[in-house]
Amino acid sequence: MFYLGSSLDNEIKSIRSSSTKDLRTKFNLKKDDLVIGFVGRLVRWKGPKFLLDAFLKIDNPKVKLVYFGTGSGQSESVEESLKKQVEKMGIQDRVIFFGFLENRALIYKLIDIFVLSSVKAEPFSTTVIEAALCKCPIIATNIGGTPEFIKHSKNGLLVTPGNVGALAKLLLRLIEDQRFARNLGKIAFQDAKAFKIDNITRNLEEIYIKLI
Repeated sequence: MFYLGSSLDNEIKSIRSSSTKDLRTKFNLKKDDLVIGFVGRLVRWKGPKFLLDAFLKIDNPKVKLVYFGTGSGQSESVEESLKKQVEKMGIQDRVIFFGFLENRALIYKLIDIFVLSSVKAEPFSTTVIEAALCKCPIIATNIGGTPEFIKHSKNGLLVTPGNVGALAKLLLRLIEDQRFARNLGKIAFQDAKAFKIDNITRNLEEIYIKLI
């Protein structure tokens, strides 16, 4: 199996601190706020509701949940229902719908904990590799191709899809143990180097040479 390569680790180095600061200010994210990030389409099978339910168990006003993406015009979109739930609960200051942001490196620059909450299997999530290349601690559902990369408690944390209590506990673990979270991010980064665009290109070249 071949995977798409990424150069996101190099791109993130070019992000100016002023750009990050401007976005945090725009969405009222304080300097000491901790951001849990969801990156993807706001559709049912991606599990944004699963993540929200787990987040609601965290009683800490400095922990924010940010959705990067949209469900507008897509089948099984849950974007509007999520927004209505957040508004009804009066937690708009803690749950932010960022919408689409083209600069993916900037997205991961803003995230402190990355969560892949899909409740339906997908072959292999490129967002997991992107998060790893940006040294984000990762929590992901234990389905599809994700466990091919994420090894529980080694370079990330795995959770059963739909288990709200378990996801909440893992989030709290990373929030309360920053040293452990940073270590997961560092190891994930080392493991993700194999997916850097230069390495992927070199491997393909070697295969083509052998075929010739």
